[in-house]
Amino acid sequence: MRAATVAVGTAYAGKVARETRKLDALNPACDGDYVPLYRAVGKTERLEIAAIHRYVILSTGIGAKQFMLKFEDAKWIVGFNQQYETTPTKEMFIVTSRVCAATLAMADRFTDAGRAVVSFGQEGLQMVNLDASRTGRNPGDLDLGSREMKTYKVDLIADVEMTGDDPHPPVLTTEVRPNFLVGEHYCMCFILETTPPEGVALHGKGSFRAHVICSEQARPLFTNGGEFELRSAKRVFATGRFREIVSVNEAEATES
Repeated sequence: MRAATVAVGTAYAGKVARETRKLDALNPACDGDYVPLYRAVGKTERLEIAAIHRYVILSTGIGAKQFMLKFEDAKWIVGFNQQYETTPTKEMFIVTSRVCAATLAMADRFTDAGRAVVSFGQEGLQMVNLDASRTGRNPGDLDLGSREMKTYKVDLIADVEMTGDDPHPPVLTTEVRPNFLVGEHYCMCFILETTPPEGVALHGKGSFRAHVICSEQARPLFTNGGEFELRSAKRVFATGRFREIVSVNEAEATES
């Protein structure tokens, strides 16, 4: 399987590698078979998984990730959401990875419309990621009959104004990973530096440099003077304009 990957910063990549090595040393090898899991995701999460090869629980999320045990059930989730969802995340995909039976035992279990679902909190999800690393099969796409989606890394400088009264985040810093919306397209955003250096405070103005990971459809919207929004979940907390599009490069494809 081929998956698009993007260099999102050596510091983050190093942190991920250290965490994986630590978990690998602390946990015995899988004693038994690996079990496939399937997760239905929207464009934003698909871009995130393609970039970092991991499932991540965001602070603005529900604190867990749910997976189906059968591919057919994940396809049902996709079909249901595409039928009733009306937001820009309507286009959906299925990603898969394999977990050890001991990891699967860490999950909470419930049913959704009669279909078996497993849910992992932060600790369990770390083991899901470790199992994916150990099997050499990082989370990746399953073919749903759609063409391969190209991803792009945009290096940009932007002016931003913190708007509204949403208290999260109180300051826009390099530690914040906002939902980045350009047009109707959600993208991943890695803020590299801000002006002022300590961050842009609530109701304040400033600027930042960032790497934004976007889909092929969103790429033409990244032009000097173009507008964007930063969101916490679906709430807008900042608006801005592109001051300079430094570079746009297609994501490097690697085997996974």
